[in-house]
Amino acid sequence: MRTLVLLSCLMALLVFGGCVSPEEFKGPNGRNAYSMSCGTNLDACNGKAKEVCPKGYDVLDRATETVAVPYKEAMGATQQYHLSIECK
Repeated sequence: MRTLVLLSCLMALLVFGGCVSPEEFKGPNGRNAYSMSCGTNLDACNGKAKEVCPKGYDVLDRATETVAVPYKEAMGATQQYHLSIECK
């Protein structure tokens, strides 16, 4: 039971955490581009996008997925967001 509680807490931290770590790559126009997972907070990705691309950016891809999250003795569902951008 204790393992289940710890696993649930870890999963919640991963899903709901506000930490956005962008992965850099070259975009289709040869400029710096970034892909990032936003957890449940798309605004966190938009904020990080403004930080890594202070002159602005173009959205290359925006995706949403539904993730199952253990909650008490049942399972719940939450949205996770992903964003790919290319700096201007």
